[in-house]
Amino acid sequence: MLMSGFQANQISAQVPGKLSSRDSIKVSTIYVPFLMQYPLTTWPRKNPAVFGCMLESHFGYKDSMFNCARSNYVNKGDPCKNTKEYYEGLQIPDNISSLIYPLFKTITLDFEHGNLQNVSIEFNDSIAIDMIKMTFRLPSDRNQFPDNIMDIRYGENVSAPNKPRNPRYTRWLEIVGFDHIGSGDVDCK
Repeated sequence: MLMSGFQANQISAQVPGKLSSRDSIKVSTIYVPFLMQYPLTTWPRKNPAVFGCMLESHFGYKDSMFNCARSNYVNKGDPCKNTKEYYEGLQIPDNISSLIYPLFKTITLDFEHGNLQNVSIEFNDSIAIDMIKMTFRLPSDRNQFPDNIMDIRYGENVSAPNKPRNPRYTRWLEIVGFDHIGSGDVDCK
C-alpha cells in the first residue's frame, strides 16, 4: 500500500513525575509522518513563511528566505508593478520531496500575493488515481472540497511522452487553491 513508505519525524516524550527504579518507564517514541501533520489538502493558500517553517520544523530544511524566523512575513507585491515579490515563495528540493512521501519525484509550489496558489506533484511512477485519492484523503466530489481548494487535477492537462495509457492512472497531481491572477487579469496602468 502507498502509506507504508512514509518518512517520519521522531518525537520523544518522557512521562512526567517522580518514579522509583522499579517503576522506570522507557521513553516513548512516536513517529509522526509529515503528511499526517500537514495533509496535502491543507497546503493551498498557505503563506510561504508558514510553509517554510513546516519544512524547517519537520526536516530541519531551512529555506534562506521563507523559514520560521519570518513568521511576520507579509507580501507587498502586486501583479503590475512589483511582480517579483508578488510571485515570491519557496521551492521544495527534490530530496525533501521524497522525504515528504517516497513516491514523490518533484513538488512544485506556485505562490501569488503571499499565498500558495498551486501545488503540482510528479510521482516516480504511474499510480491509480483511486489510490491517490484514498492515500492522501482527497475528496472526489467538488462539493466536498475544503474552502482552501478550488480544484484537484490528476494529469488530465499534462501532455508528456511518459503519460500512462490507462486513464485511471497518472504520474501527476495538481491541487489548485485559487485561480491565477496575473497582470493580464487585472487592469494595470
